[in-house]
Amino acid sequence: MKSDPKNAEAQASLGEVYFSNNDTEKARHAFEGSLAADPNNVSALLGEGTILLNVDQKPKEAFDRFNKAVSLQPALSFAFADRAEAEVGLNDISAAEKDLTKAISLNPRYYWHYIDRGKLRLVFEHDDKGALADFDQAISINPGYFLGYVYRGGLYDQLDKTDPAIADYRKLLDLRPDYYFVFQPYATLLYEKKDWSLSREYFLKAAKADPTDFGLQFIPAIIDLKQGNKPQAQAYLRRLLNELPQTSLFY
Repeated sequence: MKSDPKNAEAQASLGEVYFSNNDTEKARHAFEGSLAADPNNVSALLGEGTILLNVDQKPKEAFDRFNKAVSLQPALSFAFADRAEAEVGLNDISAAEKDLTKAISLNPRYYWHYIDRGKLRLVFEHDDKGALADFDQAISINPGYFLGYVYRGGLYDQLDKTDPAIADYRKLLDLRPDYYFVFQPYATLLYEKKDWSLSREYFLKAAKADPTDFGLQFIPAIIDLKQGNKPQAQAYLRRLLNELPQTSLFY
């Protein structure tokens, strides 16, 4: 078949639109059509590779697409980042780190390359120091986006660095007050710091976010007692009694 770059570009662009709208099969068809018109279309290679990796769970086939994209466009940071993701799927963590480092060198102001390498270092390499440096850099690039604080705050918490963890959780919740995953760890750190009022507030939020965790429901009463506020504890427990299943141990 004669190469048709214009049609290939149009099909690749259409595939990206379909994929962004979660219409995977139409996206797949468009990327395949693009590559039929031009086997060297980098956008289609990356798009098809992403589907192979994340939908079909075929990291080797995805790696082949990304590898070809890297060879065709070696200055494109996203090709290296995508190949790194496939390498993680193939359990080649060392190669993945090298590719993410290359992606950063090509595009040093791109937030997500640092997030991705930080997660890789944290989860697979247990490199807390390297992960922390990456999350620091991501936050310095975009301090108004919440995700860097999720990872850095969680890492500080894991390292028992209470004050920095609290600061990151607080900033995260300023940016995303509805991010309920952090309610309980934030409340727990505040409890350790004896910030009773704010700790109680976030344990209540955590309990509301997960009403099946009855243990969480009792902690506000414990905090009331620690503050010497027995009437408030009793009133809270009376209300709670009406909400608990009578068959439960907590009742």
